[in-house]
Amino acid sequence: MTESALNPHPKSSQIGDVSYHTVYRNPNTYCSFPSLVKIKNDHIAVVFREADEFSVNAALSGNPTHHDLHSRCCIIHSSDGGNTYDTHSKMTVLDTCYGLNDPGVSILSNGELLLRTTLVDVRPSSEYEKLDHPILAHRPDLCTVSAVVGQSLQRSKDFGKTWSPYQLINLEKDTSIVSREPVIELEDNTLLLSCYKSKPTQVEECYIIRSWNKGKDWGNLSLVARDETGRNSMYQGTNYNETAIHNLGSGKLIAMIRSDDSYHTDGQYMAIGGIGEFRVAFSDNAGFSWTKPRPTGIFGQPACITQLKDGRLLCTYGYRKKPYGIRACYSHDNGITWNTDQEVIIKNNGSIWDMGYPASIQRDDGYIVTVYYWPDDSGIRYIEAAIWS
Repeated sequence: MTESALNPHPKSSQIGDVSYHTVYRNPNTYCSFPSLVKIKNDHIAVVFREADEFSVNAALSGNPTHHDLHSRCCIIHSSDGGNTYDTHSKMTVLDTCYGLNDPGVSILSNGELLLRTTLVDVRPSSEYEKLDHPILAHRPDLCTVSAVVGQSLQRSKDFGKTWSPYQLINLEKDTSIVSREPVIELEDNTLLLSCYKSKPTQVEECYIIRSWNKGKDWGNLSLVARDETGRNSMYQGTNYNETAIHNLGSGKLIAMIRSDDSYHTDGQYMAIGGIGEFRVAFSDNAGFSWTKPRPTGIFGQPACITQLKDGRLLCTYGYRKKPYGIRACYSHDNGITWNTDQEVIIKNNGSIWDMGYPASIQRDDGYIVTVYYWPDDSGIRYIEAAIWS
């Protein structure tokens, strides 16, 4: 079915047309956090998180959670450029004794798929003492407490049909990092991962870590952004967390930083993320040092950066204030300025702020495929794709 974008505000541009396609929906599960890669020709693979009854019921009660011990990472394929998805191809890539969050998939120069996933230990509040890692979140309304276990990596040499066992990324000084990003590869095959440190007692800080040996070992923790005013409370400063990084070449990188300045939207408190405008930073030395983050004028949470065939940068993002939805902006100068006066509305009829997390690729024919998670009329979260030009 083809629909046009709805009710753009005066500073928005309406896309000529956009078609919406269900990637995966199950009324008994809560699906979220998609990531995608174009493998070859019209073959697209989408990975996403799927959680069970606890998350479904929490969402339907109006208190959504992204921490669920009964959650897993799945993959599904499309052979026609994202128009239809083979439900028979859906398979579980990772299912452990921990909860899973925020998978990010990338395709490396050697053709391998590399999947990064966050592992979260989720316990009833009464079992707090069983946590082996520092507290990430406490939800009295859901009677849960959770902690980050670490970041896992898996590889596939056959375009996602089979996967290696997972291995945890371990850092010498601090393993309690969180990420929602795919790993990126530089020209010399060095790997970079955008991550952040999250504690409920202070603002979040974003970093880059690096692997010189194709992901076997990681280190060189490099600060991207930190707000010193929030040392004593996450409510007293700007939280820099989920950050999209893109390689502009020759050691130059751009970071589009999620910058949460508030945890309320339209009078509601959001226990699983804040809102704010993106800030942008640049590195000329392959990510070791970064410029001071500066405002972009783009309101969104979080970003995906895609370089288009004509050289422009495309930023797609969730829009977590009314009208809730998915939006995009372009840059003609490698991220220095963005066309905020012609913001593209991809979708804007969401019933709740708990949606979004878009990821985008450009097909060979020039069309954009953007995947995200979305609430249907009954409140079930599912994975949807928008195809637009």
